[in-house]
Amino acid sequence: MVDKVRLEEYIGLLNNEILGEQVTRAEVASVVNMGERTGIKQTSGEPEKNKGKARFFIKGGGDKCRYNTYAGVPSLYAMLTAFIYMLIIGAVIFSTDVEKAFQQIDDIYRYNKGALRVRIPAGLPKLPATNPFPEKYTDERWLWLRKRAAEVRPGSIQVLNKAHYGGKNASNLFVNRLQTDFQQVNDYTLVEEAVLVRREGTRRDGMKEGVPCERSPATDVIFHHVDDIQGAGEHVESDLEELGKKMKIGKVGVLREGGSDRFTGIDIQMERGRLYLSQMKYLQEVDTDHILEMAGGSRGAVDEHAMREVETEEIDPSIQDEVGAANGILGWGTKLLWKNCVFYYKLQRHIRNLCRRMLHNVGLVHEKVKKEKQRIKLRPLGEKGRKVHMYTDCRRKNQTTMVRKGVVAF
Repeated sequence: MVDKVRLEEYIGLLNNEILGEQVTRAEVASVVNMGERTGIKQTSGEPEKNKGKARFFIKGGGDKCRYNTYAGVPSLYAMLTAFIYMLIIGAVIFSTDVEKAFQQIDDIYRYNKGALRVRIPAGLPKLPATNPFPEKYTDERWLWLRKRAAEVRPGSIQVLNKAHYGGKNASNLFVNRLQTDFQQVNDYTLVEEAVLVRREGTRRDGMKEGVPCERSPATDVIFHHVDDIQGAGEHVESDLEELGKKMKIGKVGVLREGGSDRFTGIDIQMERGRLYLSQMKYLQEVDTDHILEMAGGSRGAVDEHAMREVETEEIDPSIQDEVGAANGILGWGTKLLWKNCVFYYKLQRHIRNLCRRMLHNVGLVHEKVKKEKQRIKLRPLGEKGRKVHMYTDCRRKNQTTMVRKGVVAF
């Protein structure tokens, strides 16, 4: 299972022409190593659906990611507002992702800031004589890939032609390209972090046939987190097809009444014209036992004594990566569990105090939130709902009446 996905990942490097010319050490000022990470992508409760995963990256030879989770998190309020608007303008929501996202993007900085040079690691997969992926590559292309692989030698130094996982600004390079392509496909406008909308009539500059015109409500809306895309509206499906002509994208999925989908660790169900969001599966996949094992100590309660201030002799710099990763996962895992957010914010205060006791508290809170079965319900607003009013309140006491109110007009 893993050997096949390693081969497929390596072929992606060759096919997308990530590796450029070979150079000598004397020609360059610095070189970074290329590493890899392999494992099993697990499916909660369905081990027969588990599949291998592999990733080559630039990380100095080792992947520092401690847990199988997402790189960063989307803007929660932009995402929720976009989903509400999708319910208003369409009965279905379309989704897709960009395949080998970073590898499709030219590194535009290599001309003025210098390209990355990487040292090729030993043990790269061997390409067999027979094409194992006839559905993806023709026999002619497979022959080209084999010739290209024969030129890649372990220990050699090669220039990176394109953005790559772990490389400088790889995510920003991709996001800029994706949003630019959407603007070119059907005149979309970026209105909020990772939210693009399309309007009838007026252009992005507010002009219609050379005359200033009042902006009309958005007819199509797209939200994305890096290479994962969700959208709704009359033209979204065809616009995604046009995007597929500019970059390689996966199959376009459709979420309709009674269906379900998953987006950046969030499970989405559509029932009776409403969306229900939860992170139960995401939380179940977190290896809580590993966090508690690293923290040590016996299980207990997260009480005032456990949350006392960290003393100097408790500080342990060796668990820095574990503390950062565990707190980050807890932060995203409680984003939709507003009553539990308070635990994250309390623990976040101590993230710079690298203490096993606080890491133990994080593990215990993870265990608690895993038992939550709360879902957020999003419903479409009325005819005037094209101006979306958004309320949020992370208070602990139910009797508190103060809320923060925001208005977003797409």
